[in-house]
Amino acid sequence: MPSMSAAPVGFLTHEAEYAPELKAGVCYPWLDGQWKPYHVKMILAPTERWQRRDFSASPVRYFVLGGVTGWQPANAELPRGATDLGVRPGDWNHERCELCPEQLEASRSSEGFIDPDGRWICAHCYDNYAVRSDISFAVGDDATPRQQKP
Repeated sequence: MPSMSAAPVGFLTHEAEYAPELKAGVCYPWLDGQWKPYHVKMILAPTERWQRRDFSASPVRYFVLGGVTGWQPANAELPRGATDLGVRPGDWNHERCELCPEQLEASRSSEGFIDPDGRWICAHCYDNYAVRSDISFAVGDDATPRQQKP
């Protein structure tokens, strides 16, 4: 932990491949444990990578692994050692925005944006962060996630 605001620090991560453009000796904003390098990378990427889409329910595959029930997209490969419990159509009925607590729900025709990696952001975060390549969601005044509307 730095003792002064301008003190240099070292940072090691197993996720360095998500942001190969980061270079040693350059100053970058601090990301707390809530934010991952891929959050910054997806917002700084060109907006052409995002597709506007209405969220719709999709099939989900349930499985048991180590005594715990899990789920994943129906077309994903089962984790090694998992027991397949089958596919249920329409059970994947919501996604959470990667940047805020907003839920995109099939039951209310939520519109959002999805990237090629399957990560969703809500229209608010797209307009405020992705369009402007603005990472203030992770640093400064906007670092606290937006509260979900009741």
